[in-house]
Amino acid sequence: MASARHRLLSRYLEAANTIAADWPRAKTGGGNGVPRRTEDIQASDTETDVEIDATQRLLRRQAALLASAQQHRLAEGGTSQADGVDEELLERRLADVASTATGKFYAYRYDSVPYQWRCLYTDALILSTHLHVLRSLSAHGCLGSDALDRVVETLDRALIVTGGASERLGAAWIEKTMQNLEVLCEAQERQEEEEEETGEPSAKRLKTTGGTRAPAAADHARTFSTHEPHGRPAMRADKQCPRHRGWTLDRFEAYMDQESGGEPWPVVFTDLIDDWPALTDRPWNRPAYLLSKTFGGRRLVPVEVGRSYVDEGWTQDLVPFGRFLAEHVDASLSGRPVGYLAQHDLFR
Repeated sequence: MASARHRLLSRYLEAANTIAADWPRAKTGGGNGVPRRTEDIQASDTETDVEIDATQRLLRRQAALLASAQQHRLAEGGTSQADGVDEELLERRLADVASTATGKFYAYRYDSVPYQWRCLYTDALILSTHLHVLRSLSAHGCLGSDALDRVVETLDRALIVTGGASERLGAAWIEKTMQNLEVLCEAQERQEEEEEETGEPSAKRLKTTGGTRAPAAADHARTFSTHEPHGRPAMRADKQCPRHRGWTLDRFEAYMDQESGGEPWPVVFTDLIDDWPALTDRPWNRPAYLLSKTFGGRRLVPVEVGRSYVDEGWTQDLVPFGRFLAEHVDASLSGRPVGYLAQHDLFR
């Protein structure tokens, strides 16, 4: 587990030092390969430039303080804060940068938000997760449940809200960090299991959640219910389409050209997707599989709540995937509002 922890902290330290560097602001594009649009360049050439520059300087100072705090904590091997680094104030300043950038998202049309504000939002959220990781690992030797959930949610929020826009790090950095977090979480769970077997649990270390732990055999095999709560509309027997399986292309052509007498009736083939990966080695009908692909259900997803966007009370929200399954997919629920997973790249 020590190596996984070291890799994660080293990655965060490098990111903090990168953000802290006094680099000139890019004029043609971001570090994640997203080109700067004409609207962005025009906006940065106005008085907005002054506010952006001031906010960038503020963020760079927080990044430098955070790097100093990590180096001090690692050198001391304890939980004491570095001299001259007020971590509570540091946390508030990072929240201020993210809040300021969020305000700009509503001050412009969605496709005209200056690129630098999206970068500032992403980098501020990355640094805030760095602080949470550093505190938890320093205090407990592991990422506790609350810290892990918060870190994953915050990084995902940066991906969803800005696409991970950054002149220095970007979406690829966030996804790689998510992988490092999963490796660390798995290492922590293995250590917990070993301690349970030996009866020597660490007094300092917090328990991690069971969200990513391998499910029991019964849970792993469980599938979603096929019950349709709203049923299907009744259909007269003479209007129902015939259902077939095992047809070859020749058999289908014979049906279309000869057997139908020139008026083929619609046919339902019941076996055409039997070998789809989503039904075989990547079973989407099993909650355990979907949770395993979303960091134990921690990854954020956009959800639309309500049967239709024109309905009263229809809303959109970002929620952990596990919560979406529990609140909107579990067949045992009753009286819950209809919720849909919006267009989203679930398996990155």
